[in-house]
Amino acid sequence: MHARLSSRRTRLLAFLLAVLFTVALFPAGAAGAAAGENPAVSLEQAIRLVKENFTVPAEFTRFTSGYSSYQDRQAWFLNWSAPEEPGGNFSAQVDARTGEVLSMNLWKPGQSPGPGLRIPAVSTALARRTAEELLQRLLLERLPELRFVDSGEQPIPLDSYGMFTYSFRWQRVVGGIPFPGDGATVEVSAGDGQVTGYRLDWRKADFPSAAGAISPEEARRAFERAGMLELQYFLPSPIRPLAAGEEQKRSARLVYRLSHPS
Repeated sequence: MHARLSSRRTRLLAFLLAVLFTVALFPAGAAGAAAGENPAVSLEQAIRLVKENFTVPAEFTRFTSGYSSYQDRQAWFLNWSAPEEPGGNFSAQVDARTGEVLSMNLWKPGQSPGPGLRIPAVSTALARRTAEELLQRLLLERLPELRFVDSGEQPIPLDSYGMFTYSFRWQRVVGGIPFPGDGATVEVSAGDGQVTGYRLDWRKADFPSAAGAISPEEARRAFERAGMLELQYFLPSPIRPLAAGEEQKRSARLVYRLSHPS
């Protein structure tokens, strides 16, 4: 199986957005549950759950926390950061009702002299095994409802300023039917094999039975009867720069495109 490869710049942007979001919710210090609320999972239990499954760097000694209750969801937000340069951040979110770890993100500043090719020290297979071991610890009961998404292998980014990460995705399956909106994602560093990101999306909903679902062939015929395809002329954009003195030659094409009031 293969994995997506993402550059450090993408992870850095995601980290900065996560920090801004956390600061907006919890400006400073450690916050607890609001008066009158008694979450099933205490702050101390949430911290213990995170540390049992992830390694918080020892230099991240500045700790803040927050509690959020919205709609039918209650969660603890935990954040460890390095008080001195070059900095760094470890954040996690724990469901205050079930104790499930909902997300985790680790960012440590790399020591890279500049852009260039970074040869991975950890193979795709080893990184995926690390991700699977994490799911075994965190989502053992949900594993039968998860299906690995093979996104294919992508090339190592040549303009990376640091070591890239492997990103593995498992999609939720309900009664054998994929539910693309839910699932789990694990990111593993190609440099040292450490888990640097984790996210669980698992929403509560009533799923209708597929016993009366039409077949793909019936769905195709219904689409054709709807008259959503219209024959049109299409003029594609040029795909290459012109040489000196060369004239632009563009030919329209006949295509069937979606055309519907919706």
